[in-house]
Amino acid sequence: MSSLDNDIINYLRSKSHIKARDLAMLLNITTRTVRNHIKVINQKFPGLILSSQNGYAINSSRRYDSLPNKELKDLTQNSNEEYLTMYLLRSSDAGESIFNLANDLFVSESQLRLILKSLKRFVAKFNLQIKIKHYRVYLFGSERNKRKLILSLLYGKGNLQGNLKDTLQKLVGNISMEVLYKTIKNVCVSHQIYLTPYVMENIVMHYAIAIERIRNGKHVTLDPALNHLSSQSVEVILASEIINKLPNNMRLYFYQSDIEQLAILFIGNTVKNTANNAVEKFVAEDVAVVLHQTLKDVSENFLIELNKPEFFDRLALHVQGLVNRSENGELISNSKAIEIKITYPIIYDIAVYIGSCLSSKLKIKFNDSEIALLALHIGAFLDSPEIITQKLKEKVYILAIIPEYKQILNDFISKIQNLDNSEIELEVTTNIFNQYNFDKFDIVIVSGDDQRIGGNIINVHPLPTRNDLKRIEEVVKNIISSKKTLKLNEMISCYLSAELVEFNEFKEPFSKLNFLKYATQILEKMHIADRQFLNELLERENMSTTAFPTGVVIPHSMHMNALKTKILIVKFEKPVIWGGQRIKFAFVVAQNTKDAQIFNDFFQQLVEVLSDIYNVDMLYNSESSDELLNKIYQFMKNNLD
Repeated sequence: MSSLDNDIINYLRSKSHIKARDLAMLLNITTRTVRNHIKVINQKFPGLILSSQNGYAINSSRRYDSLPNKELKDLTQNSNEEYLTMYLLRSSDAGESIFNLANDLFVSESQLRLILKSLKRFVAKFNLQIKIKHYRVYLFGSERNKRKLILSLLYGKGNLQGNLKDTLQKLVGNISMEVLYKTIKNVCVSHQIYLTPYVMENIVMHYAIAIERIRNGKHVTLDPALNHLSSQSVEVILASEIINKLPNNMRLYFYQSDIEQLAILFIGNTVKNTANNAVEKFVAEDVAVVLHQTLKDVSENFLIELNKPEFFDRLALHVQGLVNRSENGELISNSKAIEIKITYPIIYDIAVYIGSCLSSKLKIKFNDSEIALLALHIGAFLDSPEIITQKLKEKVYILAIIPEYKQILNDFISKIQNLDNSEIELEVTTNIFNQYNFDKFDIVIVSGDDQRIGGNIINVHPLPTRNDLKRIEEVVKNIISSKKTLKLNEMISCYLSAELVEFNEFKEPFSKLNFLKYATQILEKMHIADRQFLNELLERENMSTTAFPTGVVIPHSMHMNALKTKILIVKFEKPVIWGGQRIKFAFVVAQNTKDAQIFNDFFQQLVEVLSDIYNVDMLYNSESSDELLNKIYQFMKNNLD
């Protein structure tokens, strides 16, 4: 069976029923492809997959008896952890019988316990716990964290880098990113060259794209700027040696221009303390100037600093390659760009903005695939450790009143200092008689004979115990949850309102242009945007459609110069065809730059809700604006940690 057949069966094993459209969404294929593959599977294994009005389901009476050993191994041993996790995700609070799980996986109870032991470490990364009680297996944790785990199973890893790797893997087809990564790393190590993770990801990505491009018979033209590179330079030797060591299915005929284009990826990384401007020899001056200014504009508009030397160098090389591709009519084309837009809406929007600036100033062409590759660069950089540590976290303010044992309690507090998604601000005093305004603290910790009581006061032992730590951790988590819920309430009240919800009941469906005119008139009338907003919406749509395959479109401007930050919601009685999608909801975003940092967080959460077809269907069934807004709030609240 094909890998897609295996994927279909594995998804069906994890759910009681699943509809063709949901399978198509999960696997990023059409419903016709789903039906064709299920037909092939049932021809090979008659009666394995059942079809009903509830969707497709595995025939439990078959229990895979007809699957040959090799394919049974593919469906069990190679995906035990994924299947087991999906099984637990759909289980109720009653848990699952360890014997039934072992039976379903075709493993012994002892083997299952070993799998669960490994799985415990994996789910812990998502703040989830697997516990075994009285021969039943339970998965504990918030719904938000369970959704993160599901995304991890679908996209490879439990973080942005992992998602990017998997998305890129889909972009380049059957090129093994893992093999490519190891080949490049081994060649570099053999030359005593060690690359940072970000640089390594960047180089792997470009090799994969180059291989796919050459497979399609497209080669880059010789760039005059590359005369700076000698054929005996370390960079060219590295690029050539990597190509020579590729496995047979990747070893194609590379022109010298292809090799030299890859060689520039190593500039500045083959020796220590290379000058920061080394790559500027290979990037046209006008490209570098425009890119610097564009990244400065991004910082002002999106409040995200991208003008870092390492990122600029890598992006400048990529943009120079884009300029060359545009001039030669060789833009990358791939249908998978929608995945990046759905998974990283803010990052994708930044890429659209950068693309728009480069397009107008350098007179080059863009398409959705090129924008998606820009987004991959930005995403990989924003996921680097030094950037992650700069992200805003929920603050928890703690006052510790300790007559004695100051150092002991400091050590005790340090254990929760790095609690996930929180930032602890600790104030310690040994003076029990100090007068404090307790209301300014989320938690007050007291020890010893100080027996104060109150809603935010925690008494701990003079020598704090493990249970004391657990109590504090639990309170901190509750406080974080309350703060996030409060913040969500504030953002919902600020950006959404019943007066900005329209239930469109026109007999004739809108065209895209007429709807944008209609939306602009409403926002202009309510003093949220001005007439220029229409042109800005059209400018954004011309760069890349804002339509999502779940039936939602989110038109917005790239310039964030609206009078206020608000969202106009329009429910269409008759679907509108937009970007090749049948649209039943429009969320028109008007944004002011001053709200960028807070609104970006809200927008990311909103897109996460609207990217789920179940959520969109539930929203569409709303009969009033209040019901619609309440559902949006509930869906967003359910996604909070």
